[in-house]
Amino acid sequence: MLAISHDQTVDFCQRLMAESEDVFATAAAMSALELFITEYAEQADNADELKRILSVITVTKESCHQQMQEKYRQDMLAAIRQCNIVGLTASFAVQPREGFLQLLQQLIAELSDDDIRLLMLWSENWIKEAGQLPNDEINQDQLSCMQLIDRLFNAV
Repeated sequence: MLAISHDQTVDFCQRLMAESEDVFATAAAMSALELFITEYAEQADNADELKRILSVITVTKESCHQQMQEKYRQDMLAAIRQCNIVGLTASFAVQPREGFLQLLQQLIAELSDDDIRLLMLWSENWIKEAGQLPNDEINQDQLSCMQLIDRLFNAV
């Protein structure tokens, strides 16, 4: 029989958050731990303790998700400022389209006028150049990403 307490869970989660260098792996570990405990805990005997343990895991997962969002934000801002299509597409690929668009709008609000003009020109030129290539030579994720950026500016 495996026994785990609320205090042990708090200690474990705190150590994991402090020692982990990869917030994505930490979030995955928290999900796996939650699934394991939910699947194998004897719920009838210790329902209150189980709720407390799962609450700690939920709070830890939420913290991971906040850190992941901040990492996406930082990575995307750097990619925008560097006109880095690979970096921008990486952010585009891991988020739902609406989440990407919402974050993009937030980041644009933080950019200088010069950065905005550069981003507008870059997206416009990138799309024009892509239009001159055969379809099999165009990365569709990159094209979709740049089209979203271009539409955002043209909607203004």
